[in-house]
Amino acid sequence: MIGSDIYNKSFWGNGACNDIGWGIIYKPFSGCTPLETRFVISIKTDNTGTSNDDQFTLPWTGNYDVEWGDGNTDTGQTDTTTHTYDTAGTYDVSVTPIGQCRILFNNGGDRNKLLEIKNWGTGEWNGMAGAFNGCNFVDVTATDIPDFTFVTNMSNMFKSCFVMVGNSSFANWDVSNIQRPEGMFRTARLFNQNISSWVTSSFTRTDLMFFDADAFNQPIQSWNMSSVTNLQNMFRRNDFAFDQSLANWDITSVTSAQNFLDTSGISNANYDATLISWAAQSITNAVSIDFGNSQFTSGGAAETARNTLINTYGWTIVDGGAA
Repeated sequence: MIGSDIYNKSFWGNGACNDIGWGIIYKPFSGCTPLETRFVISIKTDNTGTSNDDQFTLPWTGNYDVEWGDGNTDTGQTDTTTHTYDTAGTYDVSVTPIGQCRILFNNGGDRNKLLEIKNWGTGEWNGMAGAFNGCNFVDVTATDIPDFTFVTNMSNMFKSCFVMVGNSSFANWDVSNIQRPEGMFRTARLFNQNISSWVTSSFTRTDLMFFDADAFNQPIQSWNMSSVTNLQNMFRRNDFAFDQSLANWDITSVTSAQNFLDTSGISNANYDATLISWAAQSITNAVSIDFGNSQFTSGGAAETARNTLINTYGWTIVDGGAA
């Protein structure tokens, strides 16, 4: 090694910045970028909201420091704070949580001023129910993985996030502690990320989860649904986008499934496979379920399975009839 070699990124390696710290020491020379630990969002102050056109209200719960993107920083903040800018416009707001944290727009406040979630950071979230509900103009471009260790409820988290596309990092989220994701992507009309690998064994309610989610069509048949009791409206009115077999779902805990696929439907093959598998399970609950326009194959195993669900287990089934 000679002279300036120690300042080259290739010498320290790609992981140097965050693994051994040398990249931070030699950052001006190495080209390394240290890990972003803050929660970073982009906001537009003059979009419609409850604060003035030159303001933004951060609906936070917990203690934190915040950089408002205009050169001003507030430290030691607690809960909701409103900042006034010299000029209306678009700014990056960076929050450093102190302890557990929560953000809650919940269809109010400055929800339409939020444009982008750019980084989740290393904060420990303790709730996500209603977090971005009604943030009509937000997208999630953050590729780091949020810490949901202390989160059990994600109901309506992204409800009515009309333009949210998201990205492939959603697949890596740890949702193993989540019990209630109901309504999570309701009316998130552009969302179609592959979340089939999610660990869903703690889910108890998935009602309304993809209601009006007009793009979602991912192979979530491997989800563990053994603790889910409520499937109501789960894929209702989703513009017939969702077409997957649900044969691998354990539906033995389900007690409510009205409007499950109302004004939607899955293909003949996927519906057949679903009926055959579900009828073979140890069912104890009489369930009313709507499979929308889904049609079963007449005179075969699927029709037999459908009759078993109705006549043996007391189900009420609405569907598109025999194909």
